[in-house]
Amino acid sequence: WLRGNMSLIALLVITFCIYIPSLSGDFVIDDVVFIKDNPYIKDISHVARYFTKGLWENSALAVDTEAMYRPMNLVPFLLGQALWGNNPVGYHAFLILMHLVNICLVYVLIRKLTRSSEVAATLGAAVFALHPTRVESVAWISGGVDPLVMLFLLSAFLAHLFFVASCESVKQWRYLAISLFFFQIALWSKEVAIIFPALVVIYDWLFKRKIHWPVVLLQTVIVAAYLIVRSLVLGSTGKWSDLGLTHFLKVVDFGLGYGEMQLFPMQIPLYIQPPEHAVSSSLGIISAILIPALLGYCWKVGDAHHKKIVIFSAGWILGLLWPAILLAFYTNGFYAGRFLYVPAFGAAIIIAILYEHLNITYPRLKVVFILAGISLISFYGMITWKDIPAWHDKGTIYGKIAKDSPENSLGFVAMGDFYLSQENYVAAEKNFLLAVEKAKTSQAKVSSLVNLGTINGMNNKLAQSEIYLREAVKIDPKSSEGWTGLGNLAQIKGEYFDAISFYEKAIASSSKNYEAAMNLSVVYDKTGQFQHGDLLRRQAASIPH
Repeated sequence: WLRGNMSLIALLVITFCIYIPSLSGDFVIDDVVFIKDNPYIKDISHVARYFTKGLWENSALAVDTEAMYRPMNLVPFLLGQALWGNNPVGYHAFLILMHLVNICLVYVLIRKLTRSSEVAATLGAAVFALHPTRVESVAWISGGVDPLVMLFLLSAFLAHLFFVASCESVKQWRYLAISLFFFQIALWSKEVAIIFPALVVIYDWLFKRKIHWPVVLLQTVIVAAYLIVRSLVLGSTGKWSDLGLTHFLKVVDFGLGYGEMQLFPMQIPLYIQPPEHAVSSSLGIISAILIPALLGYCWKVGDAHHKKIVIFSAGWILGLLWPAILLAFYTNGFYAGRFLYVPAFGAAIIIAILYEHLNITYPRLKVVFILAGISLISFYGMITWKDIPAWHDKGTIYGKIAKDSPENSLGFVAMGDFYLSQENYVAAEKNFLLAVEKAKTSQAKVSSLVNLGTINGMNNKLAQSEIYLREAVKIDPKSSEGWTGLGNLAQIKGEYFDAISFYEKAIASSSKNYEAAMNLSVVYDKTGQFQHGDLLRRQAASIPH
């Protein structure tokens, strides 16, 4: 088997080498709340919560504002916590391993479905493995949800192929049980898996001319049970009222953007909030022409078997791209390269079919086609290698976010926080000023103003610090951090009674403000109110800090 599939082995080695830099990556964005600070992955006793609470309720934030029911998402993190704790290397290594397993499954399924050569299947698998849109799913730990659901979907589909091909009744039903098991886990991993039964029906009808109705019934029961439980767990979160059916222009823009990202992946943007600008360009229109033309060509030149493969591949791509299209209808619709990970299997099949046809039709150009294939995957590999370092730490990833979405303040706020933690006050102040300028919400503006006040206070620019802080509490009179900053300034200037007033307002806004409580106790001591100071210190001792 190894001698007959050496190109696959080479592809696995190349992919691993390209993704080696991701092993040094830190916890970024959602990794912090789902892994580093998450109390619900510290002990196996919390597993029951994964099935009775939404995904974000099982994070460090413990909020129920996101309509996500994914019990399997936290299982790899639970195992990782037991094996390597809060060392991100282990999580990154596991994610690369999962991607390598998916590459193997893609390769095996291409060969089974298309009956293509080793080289053609390897080229298809290589496009899947090294396409730059995979970076977000393989280099970002929280992005691993897509490789996870892909692993279970491909395993379920492979088991189904064995089921329909098996002549022995006992083995046949074993394969069905395995397929149903992986399908259930895929559903628990990500909502996109709900389309799998339709893909199975399409395959059975195209290739066997026989729909296995008992299988359809069992899969329908699994889907129905999943939807009922999901509805009970999430309640009113994520109702259809969040959809804006008038967002057709955004849907078109997103669709063109995904086509552009697939064919012209020179720059894969990252947004952690919905982009306010168009995501597609003229290349998106070109992609909208080229992709149907490519599918049409493969259909036209293919034999009867390959025509069926083209239909199935198109069904896989469109069927599993539905979450990305649906999200465009939401007011806060998200756009991300990681949404192409699961649909990419269909594209890999088309690439393999096209390469095989060209080799057979034009045998004299075989070397040219091989060199073209190597050039394509080398191009993808270089862009992927270049993009991986963006996921190294908070500074690099938020720098990319700020660059890709310059009209949004969130990236600049995060960059300011990062530089502040690094004690680079000049860079921090620059980013917070940009955040104030671009802030669309009062929360983002107030946060940036408070940080600007802190930076200027630390640099002994007290007057400027007070201007920023007073502006913050003017916008949000309940800004506990803003009142704390004003209290600190008043204490520095010896205005103790003003400081007491400011600290009391800070504590009234947030009883968990440890800094305000401790500083207020100090000011009480300075004004001779020792009993108040002692009482406040004892109370503050119980506040997490």
